[in-house]
Amino acid sequence: MSQNNCESKIRYETEIEARKNRGWLESENKQKYSVYGCSSCSGWHLASIR
Repeated sequence: MSQNNCESKIRYETEIEARKNRGWLESENKQKYSVYGCSSCSGWHLASIR
C-alpha cells in the first residue's frame, strides 16, 4: 500500500484560504480547481480539474 505524499503540494491552513487562492489561480491559469482536505497533513490542497 502506497502512502500519499503531499510535501510537494501547496498546503493551506484553512478551507477558506484554499478557496480564496483557488479563485485567483483559476483566473490566472484559465483552469478549474477543486479544494480538498488532506488526511496526510490535515491541511487543504487544490487539484486541477481536467
